[in-house]
Order: sequence, then structure tokens, then C-alpha cells
Amino acid sequence: VNVEKIDQTIQITVRFKSEQILATFDQDNNIIDNPARLKAVVNDRWTFEKPLESKSPTWLLVRTAADTSV
Repeated sequence: VNVEKIDQTIQITVRFKSEQILATFDQDNNIIDNPARLKAVVNDRWTFEKPLESKSPTWLLVRTAADTSV
């Protein structure tokens, strides 16, 4: 987790690690790749921001990227 103040905005960057099963399906809902449904570990960084003085609990997702530092 990283928190940064930029002007009157606060940003927080969070790392997510997940296991995902990626597959492509044809028009009849048959898997056309990854038939064994192998899992892939995916590491991402998501950055959210909101105005520093905001009383709203809502954060805006402003950036996503692959986390290559892992």
C-alpha cells in the first residue's frame, strides 16, 4: 500500500494478488483454449484517488497496472 498527497488530492495504491482461470469460449460456450482450466497468478496495482477535503466515501479508480515488482 502506498499513500500520496498530490495538490489537494490523495491517492492510494493497493497491490492485488489473485489466482485466475483464463479461458476463451466459442459461440456455443465451448472452451477453445486452456481446456485444463489452469490457474495463473496475477499481480496488479490499482490506484484510487479523491479530493483531500471530500466527505464522500467514494474513491475513483484512476490507474491499473501489472505489478512487476513481485
